[in-house]
Amino acid sequence: MGVCACRDGPADERRAPGVVRRALVSAEREVDAPVYSGGWQYDPAVACGSSACLVVWTHGLWPSQTVRAARIGADARVLDPAGIPLTPGQASSPGVACDGTDFLAVWRSAGTEARAARVVASGVVLDTPPITVASGQSLQFEPRVAYGASEYLVVWNACTSSPGCWPSVIGARIVADGGVLDSALLDLTPDGGGMRPSVGYGGGQFVIAFEPPPDVYGARVLPNGAVPDPGGTLAISAPAGTVARWQERPEVTFDGTNFVLAASSGENVHGARLTPSGQVLDAQGIPLRQNPVSIAIPTFDIGLASSSTETLAIWDGDDLRTSGYDVMGKRLAADGGVLDQQLIAVSAEPFHQGSCKLAFDGIHYLAVWADQRSRRAGPAHLHFTIFGARVTSAGTVLESRGFPIASAANEERSPAISAAPGEHLIAWVDDRTGGNDIFAVRVPGEADGGPSLAFPVTDLAGAESHPSAASDGTNHLVAFVQERDGGFDLSAALVAPSTGLPDASLPDAAMPAPPAFLVAQGVEPLPPSLAHAGASYFAAWTIRSDAGLDVRGARIPDAGTILDPYGITISADPGDQSLPSLSADPMGFFAVWQDGRNLSTGSDIRAAHIDFAGKLAPSASVSVCSATGDQRVPKAAYDGANHLVVWEDQRSGDPDVYGARVSPGGIVLDPSGIPIATGSAIQRRPAVAFDQSAFLVIWEEEADGGGDLHGARVSPAGQLLDPKPFAVSTEAGAEGSVALAAGGAAVFIAYQRFDGSTDLRTTRLKMRTWGRPVTPPDAGSPDGGGDSGVADAGAPDAGRPDAGASDAGTADAADGSFDAGDVPVDTGDAGQPEVGKPGGCSCSSATGFALLALSVLPLATKRSARRK
Repeated sequence: MGVCACRDGPADERRAPGVVRRALVSAEREVDAPVYSGGWQYDPAVACGSSACLVVWTHGLWPSQTVRAARIGADARVLDPAGIPLTPGQASSPGVACDGTDFLAVWRSAGTEARAARVVASGVVLDTPPITVASGQSLQFEPRVAYGASEYLVVWNACTSSPGCWPSVIGARIVADGGVLDSALLDLTPDGGGMRPSVGYGGGQFVIAFEPPPDVYGARVLPNGAVPDPGGTLAISAPAGTVARWQERPEVTFDGTNFVLAASSGENVHGARLTPSGQVLDAQGIPLRQNPVSIAIPTFDIGLASSSTETLAIWDGDDLRTSGYDVMGKRLAADGGVLDQQLIAVSAEPFHQGSCKLAFDGIHYLAVWADQRSRRAGPAHLHFTIFGARVTSAGTVLESRGFPIASAANEERSPAISAAPGEHLIAWVDDRTGGNDIFAVRVPGEADGGPSLAFPVTDLAGAESHPSAASDGTNHLVAFVQERDGGFDLSAALVAPSTGLPDASLPDAAMPAPPAFLVAQGVEPLPPSLAHAGASYFAAWTIRSDAGLDVRGARIPDAGTILDPYGITISADPGDQSLPSLSADPMGFFAVWQDGRNLSTGSDIRAAHIDFAGKLAPSASVSVCSATGDQRVPKAAYDGANHLVVWEDQRSGDPDVYGARVSPGGIVLDPSGIPIATGSAIQRRPAVAFDQSAFLVIWEEEADGGGDLHGARVSPAGQLLDPKPFAVSTEAGAEGSVALAAGGAAVFIAYQRFDGSTDLRTTRLKMRTWGRPVTPPDAGSPDGGGDSGVADAGAPDAGRPDAGASDAGTADAADGSFDAGDVPVDTGDAGQPEVGKPGGCSCSSATGFALLALSVLPLATKRSARRK
C-alpha cells in the first residue's frame, strides 16, 4: 500500500514510548466507480445557438438541488457527459436563452432570488458567483428568459409580502457583459397577479404570457424597457369562449411574422397567433390536443418553437394510452392551420415522460423532457433523468427512443464502515436509482487497487438514510433509517457472502439486495449506531416520546433476528437524549449520547453500559462531560482497557474537539476532558478508532469557507500525542461525514467530498487508510505482540507505568461490581496533566456503572485479565 508522510505532520511532537513519530495517511482513492444515469433530474429547458444547444435542468431533491447544464451538438452528441454545474448551492426551476452563440441561464436560488449566469459556446461559465437579477423581494420563482436585439429579458414571479400572496410578474433586462439594466424592475402585472410566465422575442419586442386563471394574459416590453400594455392588459386567452376550462402553462415563440402561443386547458391544448401589435388572430383558438373530459388526464407542460415555415408544439399526456404520460406533438402552419392529423410521438417509452421543452437549432427541433423509463419497481424509485430527441421540420423524430442528456455522476454521502479480517465494508446513501438507497462495497484489507464494485444493500419502498455498519468477523450488518408511510423505521440487512458479493456481469440495478428486517418502528430520522460483541450485534437509535427524544437499543443475534422487539430504554430522562454511539468491550456494549437534561449547561455527554443479557448497569448512566456550552455528537472506541469518547465541544464558543476515557465500569478517567483540537478554526463532528497503538481521532475542520479533515492521536494513557493536528484530507471540495474502522494496525477512513473534476461534479465517497510502520520493542514499549499500548496480562511493561487506566474488565470477587478502589490514581502516567484545562466537566471519576461480574459473561480477552 503506497503511503505518504501527511502534510502538516507533527515535526516537533514529544515522542512517547512505543509511539511512531510520523503520521502516515495514504493517498485518496475512489470507493467505487461513478454511475451516470441516476439521480433526480427534471424541469429541463433548452435554447439553441449556431454551434450547439444548451440544456439546463434541476438535479437532485431538496435540500440538495442544484442546476446543471450540457451542450448538445448538431449530431445529437452530448458534449458535456458529466454536466456543467451552474449553481454553487441549492437552486431549481431553470430557464435558458441564446444570443445566437452564447447563452444565459436563469434559476431560482436557495435564497428565493432570481439568479443568472452566462455560458459561452465552449461550455465555460462566466459568472461565478452568479448574477443576482433582483433582490429585496421575499419570494422569486419560475424565472424565464429570452434574447432580443441586444439584451436578454428575464421574467419571474415575485411576492413582495408573505409567501401566500398572489404573485406578480416582474422583469429585468441583462446585457451581454452581465449587467442588469433595470434597477427599478419592470412590474408587468401592477393591476393583478400572474403565474408561470413565458417570454419570447420577435418583431422588435418581447411578449410575456402568463396565467391569471381562468385566462391567459400578457404584456409587451420594448428593447428600451417600455411596457405598451401596462398591468398585463393584453388578453391572449382565445380558447376561453369555447373551452370551459382554465387556461394554464402558456408558452410563446415567434414564427418570423407573428407570435405563436399555446396553453393547456385541462385535457386539451390550444394555440393562438398574436400580431406584434397585440391583436389575437385566432379568436376561437387552434385545437391541438382534444381528449374527452371523462379521461381527465391533464396536460402538465408544453414546449413550443418555430422555424421559418412552421411551429412545433409538444406536450405531455396519455394520448397513446400507454402505462404513463408520453410526449406528443403537432405542427402549426404560419396561417394557423394544423399540419398533422396524427400525433407526432416524440417519446412513448414505459412509465412517464414529462416537463417537455423545445428549441429550434436552424435545421432541427430539439425536444427535451424528464424521462422515467429506467425506474425500478416501487414508489421509492419514481425518478427521472433528462432525455432528448431531434424532430425535423417535416415532423419526423430522428431518435425514436431519444438519447440521454443528463449524465451527472451519482451522489454518495453519509458513509458507514465496518471491519472484518481481510476486508472492510463501506456503506452509504446513493441516488443512482433515483431515490435514496443504501449501496456498499467490500474493500480488501490492504485497500490497494482501483474502485470496488458496488452492490445494493436495500431495495425497499421509501427513501433510506443514515447507515451504520458493524461486523461479527465474517458478515456485516448494515442498519439504516427507512422512510415509510409518512414516518421512519429502523431496518437492517445482513450482508453475507452468499447475498452480498456483487456479480460483475450484472448492472447495479439488477444486483440482488439482501433481505431487510425491521428493528424498530417510529424512530427519528437521525443516525443510529451498531456494535458487535460476543454472539450478537447491538443497535441504538433515537425515538420520540411524550417527554422528548429518548435513546433505545436492541440486541440482534448474528443470525439477524431481534431479541428486544420493543427496544431497551437506554435513556428516557427529562430533556432530549439523541445521537447515540456504541463501542463494545468484554462486558457488553458501551453507549454514549448527546444529553439535554441539564438546561443550565446546554447539551452534555452521558454514557451507559448494557450487558449481553440486555440489562443496563444499576447506576444507569454517568456524566462524561457537562461543561458549559453544548457538547454534541459523541463517538466512542475501545482500546482493550478503556473507551475513548470524543465529541464536539462549545465550552469556549466555536466548536472544538474534546475527549475523555471511560472505563468499562463507568469511571470517567479524564473528568476535565482532553482538549484534542482547540484551534481558531471550527472543529466539528469527530470520529475515533483504535489502531492497536493509539486512538486516532479525525474531525471536520472549517476555515476560510472550506472544509477539510484533520486528525490527532490520543494514547491509551490519555496523552494527546499530536499537539499540532495533522492534515488527513485537504483536497478541493468540502470533506465531511467521516467514518472510521480499525483493522489490524491500520484504520480505514471513509468520507464524502464534493468532487469538482470534470467527469464527476457531485458529492462522492472517498477513502484513505491510516497506517504505521512496525516499531521494534524497546525498554519503554510493549512487547510488540499486537497489543501495543495495552498492558500485558501478567505485569506492566517494564518501561511504562500503568498510566491511570482502570482494571481491564475484571470485577471484584467479593461484591461482583467495580468500585473506586479498583481505579489507580493517575500519578504515574506519562501523559499530560488532567488539571488546569479550560471549562472543566462537572462529572465524577469516583462512581461507575456497577457492572455485573465478568464471570457470567460470554466474552473474555487477554486484555481483560486483571493486572497484578
